[in-house]
Amino acid sequence: MRYWKDLTNEERRRAIRAYIAHEGRARIANRYQIAPDHRETFYRKLRDGSYYAGLMGDDRGPEPESGPEIEAAPYGIDADKLAAFMRNTPRSLSALSREFDRSEYTVAQAVHRLKDNGYNVIESRGTVILDTKEVARPIVPKTLIDLPGMRLKVAVASDIHAASTAQQVTALRRFIREAYEVHGIKDVFVPGDVTAGMGVYRGQIHDLYAHSADAQRRAANATLPRYAGLRYYMIGGNHDYSHIKSDGYNIVQHLCQERDDCVYLGYDMANVPLTDRCDIRLWHPSGGVPYALSYRLQKGQEQFNAAEIMAAITEDRTPNLRLVFSGHLHVQMSMMQGAIQGLQAGCFEGQTNYLKRKGLYPQIGGWILELRLTDAGLIQGVTYDWLQFSEIVNDWRNYPELVPGDEEPGRIEALYEWRAEEAA
Repeated sequence: MRYWKDLTNEERRRAIRAYIAHEGRARIANRYQIAPDHRETFYRKLRDGSYYAGLMGDDRGPEPESGPEIEAAPYGIDADKLAAFMRNTPRSLSALSREFDRSEYTVAQAVHRLKDNGYNVIESRGTVILDTKEVARPIVPKTLIDLPGMRLKVAVASDIHAASTAQQVTALRRFIREAYEVHGIKDVFVPGDVTAGMGVYRGQIHDLYAHSADAQRRAANATLPRYAGLRYYMIGGNHDYSHIKSDGYNIVQHLCQERDDCVYLGYDMANVPLTDRCDIRLWHPSGGVPYALSYRLQKGQEQFNAAEIMAAITEDRTPNLRLVFSGHLHVQMSMMQGAIQGLQAGCFEGQTNYLKRKGLYPQIGGWILELRLTDAGLIQGVTYDWLQFSEIVNDWRNYPELVPGDEEPGRIEALYEWRAEEAA
């Protein structure tokens, strides 16, 4: 059995280069017959050596060497196996290192690659987990406008459902263009369901033109138009959450990481400070369309009013919630209750097969609001402008940039050509 001090400089150099090339630590230790009670020290020497080799620019892999004891060093870690091992179970770096026979540094890099690629990896107390039940905490933006007593304009575009064959791209782009060019709006709020998701209801696969999470993210990216200074503030809805339930993939957060004009606000509910005295709440409730269209929003506002009063009492602060923009139901309406103005936001998805079975007809369009606020942050007046659009069947086919070439399903041409003279 040998110790680090027993190795020659040439052996140390080769061991460090093999470690840099992602060869397993145990394999390297066995090759040089390292004593069992010295292995942790040996592994630390490998880590330190790889660090300083990187600083000196000598981060090449092992040089070719004759003899049967040197094998081709395995490279990297299988991302699918790593994700499966971390799924909903906290794992320490040492546990990952033992499972995949790689150094803690190497497995940490692999975990960070998963996180950079949009997976919902959460780090806490020395452990990492691929969580398919909770979502990453959002970054709440700073106050958008800090001028009390002003007239402000905002737009609301909900339930875009990118990748749905009923997606209304033309309507959405016309709405955003009018909001920006005609009304000068720079802030668009999206209360959920940016993408269509997968497996949300039985038979949904037949209502999609993009069937993978990556393809749906690309479709959403291509759908949202860009304008100088325009920003989208968005939460995820139940359709977006289907990607997290299925694969632990936070598609809304990844989309916002790709685009500097999109702000990720989490899922289901989030507050955005419009001014220092007026908050907007984005809300994506659950459940189907009630018989009375106002019911879901009315009950929600009752609860929000009660919660604001309780917070004011217990936290000794002024309630700031003034507006609620609600998605999910694909219908539009507005109502004022107490100090809170509420909107059902409509949608930008036409009638899917699911809605046909339910006998439901969505209301396609978005809201443009001009608000007049008092110095105390109360809404003194609201001007509503609901922009309604007619459904364009298979509108997604008008925008080839939404779908990669290998995703678009084949089209079936007519089997026969009609000829009047032959029919006669």
